[in-house]
Amino acid sequence: NNNNNNNNNNRSRADCDSDYHDYVLPKEKTMICYNSNGEASSYRRIKSRFERAFNNTKDTYQFVYHAFDRPCEGCLHLNNTVPAEGRNAAVWKTVTGPNWHKCKYMVFFDDDAYLLPSFVNKTSTLYKTTPNSDDDQTFMAWRQMHDMLLQDKTTHPLISPQSEQWDNGRGVDTYQSCVDEVWWAIRHDHVDFVYPLSTVGRQNFWLTNVAMWYVMEKCFPAGVYVNSRWYTKNEGHRYSGVVDKKNSVFWNLVLRAKKMQEMLDRDYGPIGPFNVNSKTWLEHSCNVKMQPSVGVHPRCKALSEERFRKWLSGELIP
Repeated sequence: NNNNNNNNNNRSRADCDSDYHDYVLPKEKTMICYNSNGEASSYRRIKSRFERAFNNTKDTYQFVYHAFDRPCEGCLHLNNTVPAEGRNAAVWKTVTGPNWHKCKYMVFFDDDAYLLPSFVNKTSTLYKTTPNSDDDQTFMAWRQMHDMLLQDKTTHPLISPQSEQWDNGRGVDTYQSCVDEVWWAIRHDHVDFVYPLSTVGRQNFWLTNVAMWYVMEKCFPAGVYVNSRWYTKNEGHRYSGVVDKKNSVFWNLVLRAKKMQEMLDRDYGPIGPFNVNSKTWLEHSCNVKMQPSVGVHPRCKALSEERFRKWLSGELIP
């Protein structure tokens, strides 16, 4: 599924990071819509980060946040949600809101993920920055990434910074599909390819991550353009409060595989079959290529658009 024609081979890497077939940017797409899901205590910190980073360009972004633990002023809160439900809630708020027609990309990031320029020395104090201590390099990275996404030449459907964990030391741009995307920009017309996330495996959010990887590998392998100018890292995992290792979907490999197979068959059956093997359970994994895929397979796009339409109309509860 790689596009290895002469046009691609003759492009510079700078061109490959943005040019994507014949997509023409609608003139009204002048905003980046940011979404996140996390603890209520993170909302004000992230909101303040945006207010400082985009102080002179306030009309080019919006931020929607879902707090999973308690209500907070300015954010969404639904009781007893798991991460997939919280993310779906934030996306629903964005795509049904008054600014959706202006959003060129929707960026979803973990609330504890931070963004830094790739030139930061990994032995420096700055590199050890946590998401709770924003600094000038953090703000610069957010501004630069934001500006890049708004450029007319930036059109790839899925874009992310490098992962500190998986791309450490790789100084070139790549195309990937990974199990856990902690920061990625989804072009307006491809949000349906990712959302709504299935909540069949609500006992274990990792099921949702791996299921999305299966869908990516079948429909758009290595479809995320990974830009080496920035990198991201996410600090913690706060959803693993299950203690019954024998009978819970979180711990039992056979149960996890069975539940994920159910999820894929129910939500993505028409583009199957999917064969989930409990003996080859994926944790963190990436498919990395040096050339972009040709695009989302038409059968997959048709299915995702139908799921998205039914979700927005209330016909589908993911």
